[in-house]
Amino acid sequence: AAKLAGISEVPAIVVEADDRKVMELGLIENLQREDLNPMEEAMGYQALIQEYGLTQEEAARRVGKSRPAVANALRLMALPDAVRALVEEGRLSAGHARALLSVPDSTSQKKLAQKVVAEGLSVRQTEALAKRLVREREELEEHGGERPVDPMKMYRDAAAKELSTRWGRKVSITMGPKKGKLEFEFYNDEDLTALLDRLEQTLKGGTAP
Repeated sequence: AAKLAGISEVPAIVVEADDRKVMELGLIENLQREDLNPMEEAMGYQALIQEYGLTQEEAARRVGKSRPAVANALRLMALPDAVRALVEEGRLSAGHARALLSVPDSTSQKKLAQKVVAEGLSVRQTEALAKRLVREREELEEHGGERPVDPMKMYRDAAAKELSTRWGRKVSITMGPKKGKLEFEFYNDEDLTALLDRLEQTLKGGTAP
């Protein structure tokens, strides 16, 4: 490139390195790219630490990142393979993945990850669901319960509560073996008419209260 540009001298740094050092330098250079997905980045940091004996601080300094950034990236390695695959495919962001890490077991993490992808939930919504799941698990343990926590039911219950508040009436969401139901409660014929008018307005593009 220098010859084509007519440049006779270029600045250069000559590094004497064995094969292992060359591989380490290549890995560091790769980690400085901007198009790595979060799992590729996490695996790269893990390789620097486990295979080349660097500390998190040293790895961070080599790639020009902060130590907390490296530590946060490495946390993703604790996710189950199915969730890591979703991150690699770009279907889950690093923010979603970190929210899932607060869930205590891999089975619940996978179920919640599938819910996030299927519903297109935001990171904030994922964090809220994860917190509810953890709180539910803690309450069950306090009372000696053994019932597995269902993140889908928790999501339906939370959605029903939010709708009840917004519409000023009881709203229930139930799920059967093959289909579910969304029910709005009304109190008399006049209230039913008002509810239908509001629903019609919403469907036409209006904003429900």
